Amino acid sequence: MVTPPRFGPATPYLKIMKKTLLLASLLATSASASVIHYAFTGEFTSTEVPASIAQGDHFKLTFDLNTSSVDTNPELRFGFFPDALSHLVFSLDPGSIGNYAGGTITTTTSVNLVDVDGFGWFASLSSPLWMPTGINFAPAGSDPFREISFDLYSLSGDTIGLTSPVGQTLDSALPVLNLSSFHGGGVNLMFGPVDDDLQTSARITSIVAAPTPDSPSYLTTSSAAAFVILMLAYVKRIRRFRVRLER
Repeated sequence: MVTPPRFGPATPYLKIMKKTLLLASLLATSASASVIHYAFTGEFTSTEVPASIAQGDHFKLTFDLNTSSVDTNPELRFGFFPDALSHLVFSLDPGSIGNYAGGTITTTTSVNLVDVDGFGWFASLSSPLWMPTGINFAPAGSDPFREISFDLYSLSGDTIGLTSPVGQTLDSALPVLNLSSFHGGGVNLMFGPVDDDLQTSARITSIVAAPTPDSPSYLTTSSAAAFVILMLAYVKRIRRFRVRLER
């Protein structure tokens, strides 16, 4: 009579799989993202185009931030990251008084950092004046779209850390964006002709950050999760096989 194999808790195969599962979970938590997806929300506090964007209207602004972007500004305390921001989408919340249709930016655009005398500043400004393609924002009535800008400021000298004139990556100079690290921030949209602009201003009330589906941490986490599920299923099959053999 052939003795069936015993698959008990001390079986080397199960030990190996348990260690592999632990390693997979550690990989999932230790990887860092190079692209972070942000969602800003907030409320408009002033407007010169009330039919399109009314005071009190709420907005959502989403974008991807490439934290591996490299500073090209030779000034030590002023950083310019030319290709850091992409996939920007702006919209008013449902139920807003204004009827503004929103807009998107499908090309990469820049991010600026300032780190001077205890003041930190993160900002991005985009305009069709210097972006001939990729920026698609609706007009405000008959007034053409001019620009969108948003920024966060900090009164702490430790928030932003520009330490070299050029070549520093964005993730080494900028923390993950949140309202705990920064003291405030806003979003501004401008419409109308260059010599007679119409402005709107909003305050940012919340920031949510998450790795994008293409970022290393997302892929590692997803792969590890799939691997864990597969291994758990495999362990169950081994145990069922053991039960059948022992009957």
